[in-house]
Amino acid sequence: MGLTAKVREYLKDITNYYKGITCYLVSTTSVETTTTVENINSFEKVECIDIKNFISGGLLEKELVICNERISKCILVLNGAKVDVVEVRGYEVLLHVDEALSVKEGDVLAYIVTSKGELRKFKSVRSGYVILIEEVIDKPQGYMIYLADGEYVREVK
Repeated sequence: MGLTAKVREYLKDITNYYKGITCYLVSTTSVETTTTVENINSFEKVECIDIKNFISGGLLEKELVICNERISKCILVLNGAKVDVVEVRGYEVLLHVDEALSVKEGDVLAYIVTSKGELRKFKSVRSGYVILIEEVIDKPQGYMIYLADGEYVREVK
């Protein structure tokens, strides 16, 4: 592979980081019809930050499809999914996960750089799927990571 081909491949990879997350509210109750990418555009598109408004008492009250174009993956989150909100704060926070990714208990969610320059790992306390990452605009830097119970999540084909 020549230098030009390597540069093209690198630029192709970099453009994926600028793609976004798209969220859909599922209006139908038939799970079978929601598990293909072709059907996704028939659902109501919602702002991903509004996902937190569909959570009451730690349970998701609506069915959602979350598509992450950076990793070319969509997930269906079923009504009734248990959702935990994890707060990560530090002098500088470097996320190690993205929306629509599966995490296991003990997986690193983020790295935290302290004001003394020390590096710490912030690990997941349970398994599930990341359905939303909300940036907290404040000092110290922070994120709210929303984890849905894996039993209520299906990968969209």
